Amino acid sequence: MDATFWNPLFELFDAGFSAKASDRGYFSDSKSETFDPDKPGKKVVLTHSLGLHWCDDDVLNQADHLIILGGFLNFHPADKKENRKSRLILREMLSQFVESPEKVLQQFYENASSPSENTLSIPEELNHDILLGDLTLFMEDHFRQQRLFEVPDVTIIHGSKDRIVSHHQAREMYHALRYSSQYFELKNAGHLFPIYSKKACFNFIKSVLSSEVNEAI
Repeated sequence: MDATFWNPLFELFDAGFSAKASDRGYFSDSKSETFDPDKPGKKVVLTHSLGLHWCDDDVLNQADHLIILGGFLNFHPADKKENRKSRLILREMLSQFVESPEKVLQQFYENASSPSENTLSIPEELNHDILLGDLTLFMEDHFRQQRLFEVPDVTIIHGSKDRIVSHHQAREMYHALRYSSQYFELKNAGHLFPIYSKKACFNFIKSVLSSEVNEAI
């Protein structure tokens, strides 16, 4: 995804809520947003999927609240059989991506959009190196986790029918972060629920944020 991924969700917040979106640079120039030091109120970080792990350390260190959408601590399941299956699928994606990146991206969009019948369109231009590099990160599955334990409050929101990151992995993340986290699961929602189930997602976010919050990244 690019930064426009957040538009449907951000449009639901009122004018008192300031939101900025970073961009990994898959389809355009990359950008990393930071908090405004002169703006009062609580500071919230919203992440989706892999975004949890490439979020800047300085931003996380300033966060009062971290909201994880469709995220994970470890991408591959702990179960040995499921772990092998997951790695095999990803290995095939990596091999195919070298020759046919658009085909791999299209299949990913279809799986990520499910159970919605709508599917995102593939952008005309893509950064092959960054996309391939992040696919490799999934295969390695060595993500820094300790920094997440240092955020005061964590909210995890996940789709019950996520075909990219199983809700079982989200529940495992909740148990790992249980002393500082809370967990919500959206029924019949997939990996891209911030787009296809934006109102339900917004309602969960709104319920856990106080009126003091006025800046999010």
